Amino acid sequence: MQGSEAELAQARQGLLDTVGPEGLVDAAAVVGNFERMTRIADATGIPLDPPVNLLAGDLQGELGLNEFGSARNTAEPGAIANLLAPLLRRISVPMFRLLNRVAGTADE
Repeated sequence: MQGSEAELAQARQGLLDTVGPEGLVDAAAVVGNFERMTRIADATGIPLDPPVNLLAGDLQGELGLNEFGSARNTAEPGAIANLLAPLLRRISVPMFRLLNRVAGTADE
């Protein structure tokens, strides 16, 4: 997150007001876990799985993830994968939502 101390304090307070103390602790735990996983992946050079790399391509660039040293361990997608990537990205979110709905009803 970027911003001045005042902006960060306002964002923290907004989160606390919205989700309450327990939700804030949960959010901090999620952020901490992702930070831990990122540090481990960067330190060990774990490459991204090809499907994840394909679906996250644009987002990786926007977030500057390709600047980390371990990014060089992930192979570049081929020409066909690059052509299919926009279509796959477009259908993946609705597909995951559907799978989540189906999985959620299976538990009931």
